[in-house]
Amino acid sequence: MPTPYHFRSFVAGWLACLCLLPSAHAQWGHLNRDSVIALLDPEECSEDQLMRYHLLSQEWMVSVKAMRYLPQVERLLRCLSPATTRTLQRHHDFLNASYQYRMGYQMKFRRNFPEALRYFQTSWTLMEGLGYSTASNIEAIGVLYESVGEQGLAMRHYEMALASCLQYEPADPFGEGSIRRHIASLLMDQGRFTSADPVLAACDTTIIDLRILVHAHRARKALLLGDSAAAEAGYMNTLELLAPASDDWAKIDLLTPLIRLRSARGDHQGALNAALSCIEVADRTGDESAWCTCMILAGKSQYALGHAAMAEKRLKAALDTARAYGYHGLARMTGDEGSMVEAAATLRDIYLEQNRLVDAVQMTTYWSELKDTLNMRDGRLDVLRYRMQEAARMDSTRAAITLSQVRSERAQAQKEVQQQRNRTLLALALASALALIALLLYRSMRNKQRLAKKEKELHDEQVDQLLSQQEMKSINAMLEGQEQERERVSKELHDHVGHLLGTIKHQLGELEEQVADVKSEQSTQYRKVTGLLDNAAGELRRISHDMAAATLNRFGLEKALKDLRDTIHINGRLQVELNTFGLEKPLERGVEIAVYRIIQEAVSNVLKHAEATELSIAVTHAPGRLSVLVGDNGTGFDTNATSSGVGLTNIRSRAAALGAQVQIDSAPGKGTTVSVECPVVG
Repeated sequence: MPTPYHFRSFVAGWLACLCLLPSAHAQWGHLNRDSVIALLDPEECSEDQLMRYHLLSQEWMVSVKAMRYLPQVERLLRCLSPATTRTLQRHHDFLNASYQYRMGYQMKFRRNFPEALRYFQTSWTLMEGLGYSTASNIEAIGVLYESVGEQGLAMRHYEMALASCLQYEPADPFGEGSIRRHIASLLMDQGRFTSADPVLAACDTTIIDLRILVHAHRARKALLLGDSAAAEAGYMNTLELLAPASDDWAKIDLLTPLIRLRSARGDHQGALNAALSCIEVADRTGDESAWCTCMILAGKSQYALGHAAMAEKRLKAALDTARAYGYHGLARMTGDEGSMVEAAATLRDIYLEQNRLVDAVQMTTYWSELKDTLNMRDGRLDVLRYRMQEAARMDSTRAAITLSQVRSERAQAQKEVQQQRNRTLLALALASALALIALLLYRSMRNKQRLAKKEKELHDEQVDQLLSQQEMKSINAMLEGQEQERERVSKELHDHVGHLLGTIKHQLGELEEQVADVKSEQSTQYRKVTGLLDNAAGELRRISHDMAAATLNRFGLEKALKDLRDTIHINGRLQVELNTFGLEKPLERGVEIAVYRIIQEAVSNVLKHAEATELSIAVTHAPGRLSVLVGDNGTGFDTNATSSGVGLTNIRSRAAALGAQVQIDSAPGKGTTVSVECPVVG
């Protein structure tokens, strides 16, 4: 994970470039993220657009969200090249170095280590040419080597990064401390604790960030030495020290080892509490890697505590997110407690325990495929091969100098031999040319055949897409018509029937004094009629409100779900948990309406029949798909013995209109989980 020093180093360089462009500095200094996003234009080729995409990619540096903006940075750099002035070209070179650096981290998340190494080295070269510190680039390469087990190469790069930091940024004690912590951590992994202590002691602990860093490493040292109690106390003390600083990145680095430590000691409730805190922090920072890791750790803790349904929900959400982004390395370290492999294995155990044999077989197959994929993407051999190729090129350069001297001495003696060889080569070249022409003709014919086949496949695919789009348009039109009819009926009920009921109530009120003079039993009957009239008016207002769906229309799905949660949450009687992910941008209106109605129907079933004390609602939006989970700890029912009621029938019909799949898992006394998987655009 990048440290705050990485960001600080690049920000310093960026400000240095802006000093060369004073007008640009004045222009960008006052803008926030939302105002920058509002000015984006993917078709425009200008310096302003380049700076906007650069700022946004910098904001989401270690998140998959950065990939929304990085390709545009590359496109604009190509579009604006060559720069009109030397100062502007220098500015472009820095932005290119920053782009290469961020792409290196994106490749590392995908466990494409050779590509990550190439990007980091390109950034290093560019920053060196500009005369800036290359410490952050060299440090990132060291982290890369350490992640594939090359501790010697990692240590060499950390020492180079420290030298660069001391040369170019002697007044940056935090940058120096960040690199020292990597050196100390590597020494502790090698069991060289006495060597690690003076490295950490050299950090300036008068700075709060460095004091936190040193305390965290001392806790890790206690853990490596087997003193788990001291390690946990150290992590907790460091978190208390961190609280005033509000450094979310540092909180993640402290919470994840604390979760694993508590799990190893059997404190599953404590591990779950720490994991939920880490999920909150990761969601704020946009760190999908930490979010998936902590969701998996939380799921494992809930499974250990006997909450299999909630554990399944968290584990599936983490796997779906990782697969959607293609981040096979999202869980940081392959094979540890927070990895995708471990999540798949735990889901398999849950399915076997619940006698869901089909799901268990499918998850076992995925678990095996995932292990093979991660092994192939481990990248260590590729990185080593890259290093060997670099060494071979250097050896080839030295050998070329020696061979040049030898050739000069033997040139005269080889002249006649070379002439004979040239004649032989000419004859071979003619024969080869004829063979090549024949081969090219053959390949041309084959390529034409392949092209015709591809064109037919493309045409068929376009036809399928048009049919699918037409079907979705029909579904959306149907849903839109239903909602318009609901709004019309709601307005009619409110404006006409409601007015009529109010008039009747007023007329009865005029008769109230006369009713008081009649017999008591008639007076009782009068009060009963007026009470029924009040109930009818209240029920009319409720129906009108439900049909209008005002919050959903105005503010979108996420706000409507929060209002629904606040409405049904009752402290001490019904605890309601709502988790949403990826709903920052609105979906199609028809999809949002249908999903809200499905959740509303499922919640209504829980309130009517389940007698539950806990209710969980989760909505996860990943590219191309939307997942919905509604689970409770209520009485449950036998899905084989019980016929579907109106509520479940409504859920299935609404899901079918979206092309979604519905699964209902329940058993007597085990609660109920309703899951919906829906394909979406975007």
